[in-house]
Amino acid sequence: MERQNQEYQQLLDIKSRLEMEIETYRRLLEGEFGQSQSQSSYSSSSSSGQSTAVSSTQVSTTQSSAASVESKKDPTKTRKVKTIVEEVIDGKVVSSQ
Repeated sequence: MERQNQEYQQLLDIKSRLEMEIETYRRLLEGEFGQSQSQSSYSSSSSSGQSTAVSSTQVSTTQSSAASVESKKDPTKTRKVKTIVEEVIDGKVVSSQ
């Protein structure tokens, strides 16, 4: 019983650290892209512990510049956001969108 309590506390500690890391990355993304609408969500069925849905946002930027003979324009940034949703049951991905 004591061992289970220790393992549970370790898992809670890991969960807290991961949540803090996710929040740090979220703040970095918002700062880099100026209040962007990046989304990241995590949900799980804690009662059964078997079904988990994960939604992560991948953000990539590309730079392009338009130049003419007379003047140069500032480079522009284009942002692509791709959201991947995976359903995990018993540690295996059963669907991915």
